[in-house]
Amino acid sequence: MPEEVLLAIFKKLTNMDLCNVILACRYFFKVGTDPSLWTEFTINKNKFVTGSWEEVGSVFDITRYKISRLDLSDCHSLSTLRLIHILRKSLKCNITDIDLSCLNLLRIPRGLLAEVVSRSTKANLNRCLGLRPSKLLALFTQCSNSSTLQDLHI
Repeated sequence: MPEEVLLAIFKKLTNMDLCNVILACRYFFKVGTDPSLWTEFTINKNKFVTGSWEEVGSVFDITRYKISRLDLSDCHSLSTLRLIHILRKSLKCNITDIDLSCLNLLRIPRGLLAEVVSRSTKANLNRCLGLRPSKLLALFTQCSNSSTLQDLHI
């Protein structure tokens, strides 16, 4: 079967199914490890609420994934320490879209928040608590120097 046909089929598989398929034979492995199958990945809040600290960090270390979106919106069960840990780990990735809407950001260091937001292309901080003037000033200062940020919702 031609690679193009297999790629079209493999694109419809879940990540878990694709992992199983590439173990079937060398040809499937060759086609199934094509970067186009592994480039987009959204990190969802469910992974961070239930996982251990090690699991939270390991999500960002999966080399096959280009993590493009981090959605933590309405994730009220995240502790401040865990949220700080997630944001620090996210700096090692190329997050283009981050959604922190409805979170309490009062205890998040302003420099960390400003750096995470300014590195993204799109950031949503709608209805966030704890965005005090000093934090907003740091955020706007960093974002005004950003070459990537195009869309910021506060």
